[in-house]
Amino acid sequence: MDPGERVKAVSARQREQQRHAVTVTLPDGTVRTLEPGGASVILQGVIQQWAPARLGDPVVLTVSEPGDKVYLADARLLTSLGLTIDANRLLPDAVIADVATTPVRFWLIEAVHTDGVIDEARRARLLQWAADQRIRPDSCRFLSAFAGRNSPPARRRLKDLAVGTYAWYADEPARELAWYELASSNKEITS
Repeated sequence: MDPGERVKAVSARQREQQRHAVTVTLPDGTVRTLEPGGASVILQGVIQQWAPARLGDPVVLTVSEPGDKVYLADARLLTSLGLTIDANRLLPDAVIADVATTPVRFWLIEAVHTDGVIDEARRARLLQWAADQRIRPDSCRFLSAFAGRNSPPARRRLKDLAVGTYAWYADEPARELAWYELASSNKEITS
């Protein structure tokens, strides 16, 4: 192919991807385009529905996608905050900070389209990452987000949720599931 033909081919591919892309509006009003797919639709719901309803003042620190592990603007923000994410070792689908809380709460989120809930092992790795970043463990919260309670990943992996984590379902956006030990929670959840 000559350069002109390659431009046409690349342009056609980009237009087709754009047509199926998922557009998400971040809490600060920034609009970001995510790759087409179920995980992106779940992340869109987390950012546009769950975060504003659940958090006092949400700030999206990073959103990961299959092709764009750490978005360039997110990488700059993380660097300015002194935070690092090694995309080859540990990569949550999203990290959202609630700056209305003291101390700030860091929500580590997995969009479970096929697999990848926050189980005990994943929670331990995420807590180690937080400790390496000088984020206190008690400032960390964990959310596994699904398309719905009846989606195959939710039915298959709900049993694997780590204690002390939450689940959210895009098809029931006004509800959240908390998984915790009763012995350690003699009062209503306030987190």
